Amino acid sequence: MQSHCSNNKANDMKTTQYPGIDYSGGLSNLDTETGIRYGVISQNSVSCYAIDDIMQFGEDVAYEECLEEALKEARAEWESEGNDPAEFDEQDAAQDFSDGYCSDGGLNDYLYERDGYKLTGCLNNDLFVLRSPFYTFAQFCSPCVPGACNLDSPFDTPEQLNADSPSFGPDYQTHATGSNFVRCYCLGHDSSDDNRAPYPVFSVKPGELVNATA
Repeated sequence: MQSHCSNNKANDMKTTQYPGIDYSGGLSNLDTETGIRYGVISQNSVSCYAIDDIMQFGEDVAYEECLEEALKEARAEWESEGNDPAEFDEQDAAQDFSDGYCSDGGLNDYLYERDGYKLTGCLNNDLFVLRSPFYTFAQFCSPCVPGACNLDSPFDTPEQLNADSPSFGPDYQTHATGSNFVRCYCLGHDSSDDNRAPYPVFSVKPGELVNATA
């Protein structure tokens, strides 16, 4: 598979103390079982190797949908030519479709469900974190993804606390919730080029800080 790695990857991540506006009114883009919001992050903020994993091990949903439609059309054409429906070779038709198939939707065509994650593409150049073993605190997204949180704008405390400090976890969460930030699913440290996420990472269970490893 072709690698999506680049030495010129941009990163527009900016920390903030402004929580933004929940344009969903708490009604969308959240996990109703945990109360944790979905996260949105630019693909430019994610390791190219993590992107490759999503495309390698994820399900190409668009392919499956297109294949189903193509088989219906091929079967209909076969029967319209007066052929015996029982002799239609679905496997051969599927192979013909696969040989000519070319996805141009990028991550938007993929659904990745592994290691506690549920991820898909969003808004052409973003990644939608629908489930994760981890959460952080970030600014609400614009109305285009109402109720979700923008992982490229994580909460920052006034004290600029060190993310690796043992006292960082509870202090950070207290500051974040006190500033009207909410929990949102995020990617773990291993999704970043240097194995250190640009925001503090907490485990969904038991809700503790996950320190980056060298």
